Amino acid sequence: MLLLSAVLNGAAFWLKRVGWYEPQLHQYYMNNFSVGLGHQWTDEERKQLSDFTHNIYQSVGNERLLKLCKALWIGAFLIISLLLLWRLPDLPVRKPPWPLALMITVTAIGSVVSLIQFGPAMLLGGMRFFSFLIIATVGYWAVQQKSLHFLAQCLLLFLLFQVLLVPTEIHHGVHLFGTYFGARAAGTMLQPSSLGLMAVIGFIFYLQFSSYRMLAVPAFIATAILVVYSQSAAALLLLLIILSAKAYFLLAVRYRVGLLLWGGTAFILFIIMLPGIVQRPDVYDSLWGRLFTFEGYLSGLPDVQTLLFGQGLGAGTNAALNIMMNWQGGFQEVKISSKLFTADSTPLALLAQVGIVGVIAFYLLLAYAAWRDAKAAPLYLAISIASLTTIVTELFPVNVILGLLLARSLYLMPSEDGDKVSGRLLPTAGE
Repeated sequence: MLLLSAVLNGAAFWLKRVGWYEPQLHQYYMNNFSVGLGHQWTDEERKQLSDFTHNIYQSVGNERLLKLCKALWIGAFLIISLLLLWRLPDLPVRKPPWPLALMITVTAIGSVVSLIQFGPAMLLGGMRFFSFLIIATVGYWAVQQKSLHFLAQCLLLFLLFQVLLVPTEIHHGVHLFGTYFGARAAGTMLQPSSLGLMAVIGFIFYLQFSSYRMLAVPAFIATAILVVYSQSAAALLLLLIILSAKAYFLLAVRYRVGLLLWGGTAFILFIIMLPGIVQRPDVYDSLWGRLFTFEGYLSGLPDVQTLLFGQGLGAGTNAALNIMMNWQGGFQEVKISSKLFTADSTPLALLAQVGIVGVIAFYLLLAYAAWRDAKAAPLYLAISIASLTTIVTELFPVNVILGLLLARSLYLMPSEDGDKVSGRLLPTAGE
């Protein structure tokens, strides 16, 4: 159900892009924006394309029900978790470990600040950003090895399904993320970078928690296809970093220095050649643009207190922007006491909502969990790196995966065999 919700969340957008739903939008694009590589866009054409993109991504009518799937899944997970804690005497209520308790406290303070400054609409949007904390706090019943193994198989099916969507999207879809010869696939993940990062994180999850090693090669091939066609530089770098790290620990100690020297040299050359590799001459602009957004936010802060503790939940998040903005008529009439913007990385979104204190608490939580759980550590590393280029806690289902991993690492570890511990959380069939 988790991955079905992830597919349904972006299904309407994919169907629009390939012309199977609302074909008039697809035909309008082909008549007005289907141009070759090297076309010099005028300001008017860019404005028209921007308006067209808004129409593609605007959820109306029954499309909103599909977008609600992820919220319904998280709500259902919370209800089921609370029922299990209430009805099963062998499933104890556990006290959150101190890093999780710290993050929950910071979030609670941010909620109060948001409610006072912006009202309930912004707070509602911000709660989605921190939904992983709900799963991490009450989801330890769902992280047995057999459950994570099943999730790993589902993630493989999800990646294979996304691969099947690529040919149709590339050859028949509208290319909102590049020209025809530089088209980027997004699948049902809405953005190409989201597809690439989700593919890499899903692949790492499969390697760490699947018992079917023979399917690791198909999983890697599917991941490589999605990374290549998404043309996500962040996803490609992340995949190379994780594979290099695994190779480093598999090698004998005497070979590791050589790997660092040759690997470091190759990495520098790779960075230099990156625009050509991903066929995006402006790929460095994506990096500098994030830094400029960060600098712009910091320069506009009114005081040190806001820098330390943030503006409250919802500030800088996509969810809050969607709730508080009407795509056709501008901003709705809600109480706003500071500039509404969309952050393009997790650190900036955290800084805007819960300040430097929240940023430190979040990454401390990930580091502590990785320290306790060596098996999940590569995933925490991957999510931390991905967080620098996107808001991972709003990227469904990555945010759910993060919550489940935290539940496993914080409540069930350390143990040489954490699954023996997890097996004692629920009664066996014989009981």
